[in-house]
Amino acid sequence: MEVYQKVPIGDMTAEVVLSLWLRGELYVKPKKLLDDARLQALRQRVALEYVGAIDGFVAPEWQACIHELWQGIVGDPLFTDALLMKKGRKRGQLNCYFLTNIVFRLQALDVYRCDDLVELHRKLEGVDEKNSIYKSSGAYPLSRTQQQRLLELKKIKESKINVFRPE
Repeated sequence: MEVYQKVPIGDMTAEVVLSLWLRGELYVKPKKLLDDARLQALRQRVALEYVGAIDGFVAPEWQACIHELWQGIVGDPLFTDALLMKKGRKRGQLNCYFLTNIVFRLQALDVYRCDDLVELHRKLEGVDEKNSIYKSSGAYPLSRTQQQRLLELKKIKESKINVFRPE
């Protein structure tokens, strides 16, 4: 049984309320509160905050440009549509399942250094054990086009890393 608590809004802005809603921390009946550009920027910021929890696992050579890589991912039209849930009660909220798949793919590409995907997931979600996001992330796989674009974005950032790496 879920218990909902009424919270006085007070000085909260529409952006704060939407940010909480996108993270699934607040239930609201959404109306057109922000224009599309501001809402898109907010969605991207929430996604970047979500993956920011695992900055400690970033490979040393990627430390300088991991945020640029993620900004490229969340800003890319191939990914932006999939960043939001499409069905059910969580419709419109951040699609943590899809982001988890991207993180796991980047871990396989040595952007993140962690031998255990469960440990990476626990840090990402802020939980002590596997949860439904880890268990059901396969329901939101990356398409072939998205996988290819992720490799392209990685190579673009990797070329910047190699410029600064002494031979």
